[in-house]
Amino acid sequence: MGIPCMHMLQELINKNGMLTADDFHEQWHLLWKAKPESSVSDQNLDNDIKMQWEVISKRVQSLPIAGKTEIIAQVTQLLNGQSKLVNLKPPAINLETRGRPIGARNKPKNTTMRDPSEFEYIDTKRRKCGNCGEVPYAQQLPQILIPFIISVKDVSGDGNCGYQALAICMGRPEDDWKHIRQELFNEITSRFEFYNRQSQEHFGNLQEILDHLVTEESPVGKSYWMRMPQLGDGIANAYQRPVHFYSSTGS
Repeated sequence: MGIPCMHMLQELINKNGMLTADDFHEQWHLLWKAKPESSVSDQNLDNDIKMQWEVISKRVQSLPIAGKTEIIAQVTQLLNGQSKLVNLKPPAINLETRGRPIGARNKPKNTTMRDPSEFEYIDTKRRKCGNCGEVPYAQQLPQILIPFIISVKDVSGDGNCGYQALAICMGRPEDDWKHIRQELFNEITSRFEFYNRQSQEHFGNLQEILDHLVTEESPVGKSYWMRMPQLGDGIANAYQRPVHFYSSTGS
């Protein structure tokens, strides 16, 4: 099954004078055929598609940067067969039609309109610090990356947050962090010598991390937090994904 070997190809050529699609298994067939001569109906259809595309293009261009980025991501997922389309139309909002609120105190604190950036902002009342305001998480990353950020998720801070964030990045539920811990443990122990050699060269003893990697407790102390960049290679290999780590001290 598949592509014939070189000798068989030569025999087919000697016998038939050429190779045909039937000489190859159907898994190698491309869903393509020679373009026939254009007909009037084909030209009309092509014109209709161009007009519709122009309308879509204008609508996308009118969106803010975050909205454009999200649309591109949705279309990419659709083309890749991984689409999770949602209704981008914001819900209806009941507006007061009599009078106008006076002063900031009368302004509504919340709105049901969907934030096109999908960023999850933190209620500043929940955190008290010396800073006058909070910087959105995305703004803490290198500026060159910001246009490519689709969403930011603020997971619960129970000490398992790193593994919760990893679960979300893999398209899994946030509460799947227990399985994430176990999967990383399995990956590292299966190739312990490889990871330990790298860890000792740069970060120290890997066994200490393994001793605190698997747990089902919540919340947990600092010793059970995700160690980065120590676990970066293990995450990349376990899930076959690129991993980037950024912090205030380096990346």
